[in-house]
Amino acid sequence: MSEARPINTHTHTHMCMGTKTINLMDDAYEMLKRAKRKDESFSDVVRRLTRGGNETLLHLAGAWKDFDTSIYSKLAKRRLADSKKRHEQIRKMFEGL
Repeated sequence: MSEARPINTHTHTHMCMGTKTINLMDDAYEMLKRAKRKDESFSDVVRRLTRGGNETLLHLAGAWKDFDTSIYSKLAKRRLADSKKRHEQIRKMFEGL
């Protein structure tokens, strides 16, 4: 029988930023996991979800530049027609009171 010999290992990791270990309840972890996009790390998710409050609306500039305005027009017309229809239904409900 051979004698057990110790194995020496050395790992060197050089990172620009430190890491922290945090504890999460299972439900909080599942929520974070669901919010995680395919190309994101968990650090990216936390940054994305917590950056609010300090930024202006400037990050939305140009977000709708490729939006087809004819779609908006159709939706607005449909919404107006639905609203008029609902107002008429409500008016009829109160007509006999």
